[in-house]
Amino acid sequence: MSVGTSARMGKMLLKPLSSIQATFTMVFYPDNVPRRDRALQLQNDISLLQNNVKEARDAMDKEDQRMVPYLNQILKNHNMSTFDELQAKLNAALTPEQKQMYTDMLANSAKLTGQTDVALMAMSGILFTSGVVAKTIDIANFLRACNLVTVIRAYARAFITLVTEGTEAGARAFRLVSTLIRWGEETLAETSQVAKYAGTASRFLKVLAIVGIFADGFILAFDFYEQKKQKDELDKAIRELYVSRIIAKMYGSMCDAIKTQDGMMLSYLILVGDDGTIDPDDRRAADKIAGKLVDYVKQDWSAITTNSSLDLLVVLDKQRGSWTTDDPSYQDALDDAEDKLKADPPETPGSAGTSLSASKVLKAASHAIAKATDEFFPPPPYEATAALVHLEDMRKLRLVSELNTALASKVVY
Repeated sequence: MSVGTSARMGKMLLKPLSSIQATFTMVFYPDNVPRRDRALQLQNDISLLQNNVKEARDAMDKEDQRMVPYLNQILKNHNMSTFDELQAKLNAALTPEQKQMYTDMLANSAKLTGQTDVALMAMSGILFTSGVVAKTIDIANFLRACNLVTVIRAYARAFITLVTEGTEAGARAFRLVSTLIRWGEETLAETSQVAKYAGTASRFLKVLAIVGIFADGFILAFDFYEQKKQKDELDKAIRELYVSRIIAKMYGSMCDAIKTQDGMMLSYLILVGDDGTIDPDDRRAADKIAGKLVDYVKQDWSAITTNSSLDLLVVLDKQRGSWTTDDPSYQDALDDAEDKLKADPPETPGSAGTSLSASKVLKAASHAIAKATDEFFPPPPYEATAALVHLEDMRKLRLVSELNTALASKVVY
């Protein structure tokens, strides 16, 4: 349900249900109006997160398209014309264990998508140019990051499938990922918990899949209860929606992480594959991005938890002055989210045509990314230069300050 729909819904609640029932005006008892409004607000939050997920799918597809010309140029720079040739050169340079991990990733990608994922092709290009040719990154570490990115993208796309195609298709996608993806404890050492949750969350995600569809009737039905029953049912709805919102936020953050990683990979490809010439500054900046990608994948993914997701939502509620009297306590909400996430899933059957000026802008942005040392944020709307991940020091400091203030004043009861 969109924001506009919610606004209209708020007005509907005070009007006759229909012309046939014109004499019956919908009533929410005064004490229950803030409860009704809070349920609608939580509903809206989930709906907005769902819309962001749908936009993430389009953004990921666009990023993939942007990478292709640069990948082709990298192949050309090294006297290759196909990805198979690149794969052969990589295999010749990898140890038997590394070769097996790389082969598994390619095979799983093909099973999940019907073809090799463009992002995996991009990471192969990075691995070859910085790992094999320049020898400026640790191949084993980068392969582990590649493996993790493969898992992240697969789960993010499974969640996108659930939101865009429905519960049954989403559950099938989750089960396929958890069946096909192979990873070792070492690869997911920092992130095993959230990866495990991602694979077993499809049952609870049914709530997220239907809330936008049945939201109107869900709230309007409460009008027919007596006051105490109305309060009890609204309290239950608030609790369920509150916990659903935590999980929706967590999966939305996964999609944001994917967009950030895609932006970093695109930045690398721009530096080493735009026109066939790489000066020393380009090489150093590209190598720095390649090294940072490994750190970012591990740090950012491991930071996506129920705790961090709830903390960000607490800040949101504080900023807009939400009515939170009947919200579950912080710890109870976390416990509920953890329990729901642990539930078993249900059984279910070209060429680069950039202008000179645009090329300079893209390279400048890529160099700026290479200089970043603290924290990357997902990019803004996906225009040509904005597709690149950017560092926002002031935004970071402000967010941390607001978060600390909110947490300090948060009542745990």
